[in-house]
Amino acid sequence: MPFDFALSAMAARSDTAPARWRKPFLIWLDGADAGWTIPVILLGFVGIWMVYLQVAYLSGDLHPDVLETWSLGRTFAWGSSKHPPLMGWVARAWTSVFPLSDWSFHLMAMTNSAAALWAVDLISCRFVRGDKRIVVLLLLMLLPTYQFQAQRFNANAVLLAVWPLATYCFLRSFETRRWPWAAAAGASAALAMLGKYYSVFLLGSFAFSALCHPQRRLYFTSLAPWVSIAVGLIVLLPHLHWLATTGAMPFSYAIAAHAGRTFDSSLSEALFFILGLAANMAIPAATWVMIAGYRLRRFLHDARSMSSGLRLLFLIAIGTIVFPVLTGIVLGTDVTPLWAVQGLFLFVILVVGGARYPIERFYSVNLTVMVIGIAVIATVIAAPI
Repeated sequence: MPFDFALSAMAARSDTAPARWRKPFLIWLDGADAGWTIPVILLGFVGIWMVYLQVAYLSGDLHPDVLETWSLGRTFAWGSSKHPPLMGWVARAWTSVFPLSDWSFHLMAMTNSAAALWAVDLISCRFVRGDKRIVVLLLLMLLPTYQFQAQRFNANAVLLAVWPLATYCFLRSFETRRWPWAAAAGASAALAMLGKYYSVFLLGSFAFSALCHPQRRLYFTSLAPWVSIAVGLIVLLPHLHWLATTGAMPFSYAIAAHAGRTFDSSLSEALFFILGLAANMAIPAATWVMIAGYRLRRFLHDARSMSSGLRLLFLIAIGTIVFPVLTGIVLGTDVTPLWAVQGLFLFVILVVGGARYPIERFYSVNLTVMVIGIAVIATVIAAPI
């Protein structure tokens, strides 16, 4: 506790009389709600990790997953023997504009990550302002998800942008109950399914959150959920027809590759699934503990007083973890943490958005420097190795 108070005192002094080197960062943070700070950080993110990938792959080939994605994108189809078609569509659209080269596919992967972070900001800016918007993105940039895992553009990576976009549309549909947002929610949810069938857990979490939310009566007595279902089915109809006429090959592949586990095996898989996600969140979680300090004792109080929108996100977040675990145990299948990392943004928004206290500029600047420092070290030292 004395350390926390000492750090808080240091933060107060820094905010009152910041060091000269901090002032450019303060100017940058001031633009969070003006609309230019977010594009700057996303462009910088793409730029520095593009340099990393160019150096790291200088004497190597593209990852096999990327080559598989490209092969699927050579022809427009409504499915393949292993995966739904979205990743192939993205590759096809990208290579119709950009050349067939390693740097082009690296840029596609990092642009997808930037689009994912932009979609997350669409959600977070409904609950936080100023520095907290930036802190959400910076904490996510501490995950390996948006750089190291995203570079392998595959059926998992394509969900990085689709899941937050679908969540945003569902949130707006639940709040407004207007048919345009309901249609957008249905279309984006269908798009998530066209990315990977694992997205059924996101759709199930939407239904679970709507049923458990205190405003469920208003939502289900409106046209919104039924418009979403109708539009989602319309978007999925060509793919469903493809599945029916080709023998549902992706399901056969999934059963052969992931089913048939014993109860003990599936139980241990579920445990490692949870531990793996916790390990992914370790650095952002430790960083947030340093920022919050002694104010962590208010966590439960703040959680009980969270807004209606945050409560909806909380229920969605719980569903995206619990449903895969239960399904794996009941059906005897394996579950891999890598399949669920695109949903970790929900927990970051909940923690930062649910905190009822401001974040001192001292911490915001330090976190910015930390994220930049990690990226520079990775580019200068790790990439050549």
